[in-house]
Amino acid sequence: MRRSFILIAVWSVLLGAWTLANPPAGTVGTTKGVLSADGTNNIGIATSTPMSDLDVNGTTTIRKSLDMTNNRILNVATPTSSLDAANKAYVDAQAANVSSSSARLWGQGRKNTAVINTAGECTRTVSGRTVKVSRSTRPVVWDNAQAACPVGWWVCSAAERGTGASACGSGNRTYLECNQRQNPTPTYLDDIATWATTSGQPWAWVANAGATTNWAFGGFVTTAGALSETYSCDMLPVWCCSY
Repeated sequence: MRRSFILIAVWSVLLGAWTLANPPAGTVGTTKGVLSADGTNNIGIATSTPMSDLDVNGTTTIRKSLDMTNNRILNVATPTSSLDAANKAYVDAQAANVSSSSARLWGQGRKNTAVINTAGECTRTVSGRTVKVSRSTRPVVWDNAQAACPVGWWVCSAAERGTGASACGSGNRTYLECNQRQNPTPTYLDDIATWATTSGQPWAWVANAGATTNWAFGGFVTTAGALSETYSCDMLPVWCCSY
């Protein structure tokens, strides 16, 4: 009798140890969902089909330090909040923005500066990145183009805005010739809608300088994508770009 009891106790201990080391596949109900272990010893929380050693299907709270022992954290999404973690692609892109900032005319963000559409009147893919393109809400002379773009936007180049058949933008924008200020006669004040019938489509400045050398000319791109030039003292809206 005593020997049988000892054998039963020993087998119980061995069976318990084996069970802990080799948990059976199945699920256990919890207050937050399902705790499961499959045949390969993957553990799942709130999922009955764990796909890795520990698969948590939901938000996880870590109350103390997370030591990765020199391992990577994979598949981090693009951050949207100031406290979000950032992936390498996002950091690389921001570093590229800084390194190229000296080559751009960045918006000065002066009072009441804005673009027609903060989501972009159109978007373009430039060097693998999506660039938003929109015109400024007020006209300026070409030399002062950066003053018309908000903070975080820059004056588009013709390549960034797109030329040719890349239509972008619609509607009339106020156009003011140099002549209107030099010789204020009402006939010199024209709206772009009038100019559109003879000059293609409404104009807006880009960062490119004009090709003419006998006067100060700035480059503009129409809403139909035609690149041309006009006197830099004319007042046009500006094509502003942003990521």
